[in-house]
Amino acid sequence: MTIPEAASLVVQASAMSSRGDVFVLEMGEPVRIADLAQRMVHLAGLRVRNHENPKGDIEIVYTGMRPGEKLHEELLIGGNVVGTEHPMIMRAREEKLNWEQVQALLARLEAACESYDIGGLLRIIGDVVSGYSPMQVWPMGPLKRPWISCG
Repeated sequence: MTIPEAASLVVQASAMSSRGDVFVLEMGEPVRIADLAQRMVHLAGLRVRNHENPKGDIEIVYTGMRPGEKLHEELLIGGNVVGTEHPMIMRAREEKLNWEQVQALLARLEAACESYDIGGLLRIIGDVVSGYSPMQVWPMGPLKRPWISCG
């Protein structure tokens, strides 16, 4: 998908929006990053340098995955989407909190912060955010010291 096509979908989705809707755009088939890199080199009028073409202009270096890097992108936690009048724009059905729930949650978070209760903070977040696992954030085991800055 080109940038103008993507921008057009964003503008159309914004016109459909009412009160905090979350939209998922159908962006087409996934593209391998290696193929994208080669296309970008060629679109710049240059040649890829590799064992078949040692006099090329730009070498593509494979460095491997870095910590925290993902193989694919997940756009939604739940994947609960419904169609809209546009075939390439879907509306997500996300869980929401009302204002009273948000205020109560903030009070619990503030109390846990003030007492440096890291375990409590993680439990509060786990109670509210579906699919959240503290091990996704801190895989080294139990936390021993306050590392979250509160205030």
